[in-house]
Amino acid sequence: MKKLVLLVIAFAISGSFAFGQERERRLPDIDKQLERIENALADEDISDRKKAFLEDKKELLTLQQSFRDAVRAAVEDLGEEATVDDIRAAKRGVREDFADDFRAYKESRREAARERREARRDAAEEG
Repeated sequence: MKKLVLLVIAFAISGSFAFGQERERRLPDIDKQLERIENALADEDISDRKKAFLEDKKELLTLQQSFRDAVRAAVEDLGEEATVDDIRAAKRGVREDFADDFRAYKESRREAARERREARRDAAEEG
């Protein structure tokens, strides 16, 4: 019975340790994604549709990166003695600062979708 309990405890500890490391790796590396997009945009043989998609993706990633950098800076400015509530308040403040930027991005995406729908509708009416 002791062996079973020790095995379960060891498994739980190693599992939580492995999960913690996996969680760190799950955040996408925005710098690498931006670099791949830049390389793809440098290619002259890419279609206009793909180029527009990549430019839009680049805009979103740049916004996300600046948001993450601002959150990190706000948390670092609090120092080591910051409480959890202080950190949450700092993150909430950064979120509020970037809310308008994200809303503007979402609205531009919606407008582009509306334009595509109208263009398809017009093409269907002509055809």
